Amino acid sequence: MKAVFRASFGAVLCGLLLFVSYTVPSGLPVAILALFLFGLIVVKTPDFRVRFFSETVFLLVYIVLQYHFLVRLSQNGDIGPILVLLILTIVYIAPFILIRLLAPRGSYEVTFFALWIADVVFAHLPIGNPLCRYALLLGDYPVLAQWLHWGGMDGGSLWVLALGALFICLTTGAGSWKLLTAGLLLPIILSVLIWFQPTSKERLIRVAVHPFDESPEMRDIYESILEISSDDVDLAVYPEGQIRVSSAEVAVHPLVTEIIRRRRSEKIPDIVIGLLSYDQGIYDNIVCVMTGKGSYFRRKQKLVPFSEYLPLEKILEKIEPARSHMAYPQKTGINESETCNAAGIRICPLICYEALFPEYLQKCKNEELDLFIVSSSNSMVNCRHIERLITKALRINAIWAGNSFVRCTEHGISSVIDYRGEILWMSTCQTNWFIIEVPIMS
Repeated sequence: MKAVFRASFGAVLCGLLLFVSYTVPSGLPVAILALFLFGLIVVKTPDFRVRFFSETVFLLVYIVLQYHFLVRLSQNGDIGPILVLLILTIVYIAPFILIRLLAPRGSYEVTFFALWIADVVFAHLPIGNPLCRYALLLGDYPVLAQWLHWGGMDGGSLWVLALGALFICLTTGAGSWKLLTAGLLLPIILSVLIWFQPTSKERLIRVAVHPFDESPEMRDIYESILEISSDDVDLAVYPEGQIRVSSAEVAVHPLVTEIIRRRRSEKIPDIVIGLLSYDQGIYDNIVCVMTGKGSYFRRKQKLVPFSEYLPLEKILEKIEPARSHMAYPQKTGINESETCNAAGIRICPLICYEALFPEYLQKCKNEELDLFIVSSSNSMVNCRHIERLITKALRINAIWAGNSFVRCTEHGISSVIDYRGEILWMSTCQTNWFIIEVPIMS
C-alpha cells in the first residue's frame, strides 16, 4: 500500500508540474523536469500493477488540469461540461492504456512511446484537438523549432518526450544515451542553420487589428472603420461574430452594404470581419472580406465538438447533458474557395478553431496563399489558459506552414506571428486599432 501511495503521489505532482509548464513562459525545462521525474517513478516501481496505476494517475491529472475550464462551466448544476471532460479524458488515455496492457512489464521506453501515441491519436481524432500536445512547448523557442516545418507537431511531441527520456537514460544507465543524443541534436542543428540563413525576399503588409473586450454595438464598429485610412493601412481585421445577422441578411446587412458603399468613395482599407447568423436554432459562422472589388464570404468548416456539433451523435444524442451542452449548433456550408484576394495578396480568413489543425491548414495552402487571418472569440470559454495554448499552437503552425498569422480575438489574446514563429505583437486588452507591418514571403 505504501508503494502505491508513493508512486501515485509522485505521479500527481508530476502531472501538476507538466500542466504548469504550459502556463509559464518558456516552460519547456519545466516539462522536461516533470517527464524526467515521472520516468524515474516508472523505473523505480518494480510492480507493473502499481506502475500502471501511477501512470494512469499522471495522465488523468494532466488532462483534467488542461481542460479545467470545463469544471468552471459546470456551475449551476449543469453536468454537461463535466461529461465532456470525462469523455475527452477517456479518449485521450485510451491509447496509452491499450499499449500498456499489451506490454504491461515494459520499461520506461514503452511508457514514453505510449505517451506519444496518446498525444498523436487525440490530436488527429475529430473529437480531440492539439491543445495539449507536447510539441506546443517548442513554440516558445522558434530558433530551435524550425525543423517542425518538416517534422510537424507529431515530430515535435516525439522530440520533447525523447528529451525527457534522455535524462532518465543518463541517470539510470538504462538505454542508449548516445543514440538519443544524436537523434535530439540533429533537428536542433538543422533549425539553427535555417534560422541564420539569409531569408527569401519578403514584403510587408500594413495590418490593423481591432480586438474587443466585449461585443460592441454596430455603430461602434462602423465608427471604428472610419477611423482608419487606406493611406496608412492595407488590411483591417476584426474578431469573430461581430455582426449579428439573420440568414437572409448575410450579404445585404445594412452595415455591410454601407461599408461597401463608403469604400467606393473614401479611403477605407480592405476589411476582414466576422458575421454570425441565426436561423431556426442553427448558427452560421461566417467571415466576410470586403474589398474594392466586392465581398467574399467564407463559412466555418472545422467545428468545435460538443459546442458547435455533437460528435458520436448516434450515441450521445440520447444523453441529455451532452446534447444540451451544445451552445452554438452550427452548419458548415460550402465554400467555393478557402482563400481570397485582399490588400494585394492572397489571404485565408479562418475562424477561431480552424487555425489549430495543420491538416486543415494544408488544405488551405493547396491554394496560392500569402497570409492566414484568424478571427476569433474567447467569450464563451473565457479561459486565459486556453488562449495561451492557442498562441503556442499558432507559433508552431506558422513555422510548419511557412506563413505569417494575424489573430484578432474578442475577450482573449490577439497576436501577430511571423512565418518563423516569432511573436511580433500580442495583446490581451487592446481596445483600439493597433497597426503593424506583417512580413509576407514573396
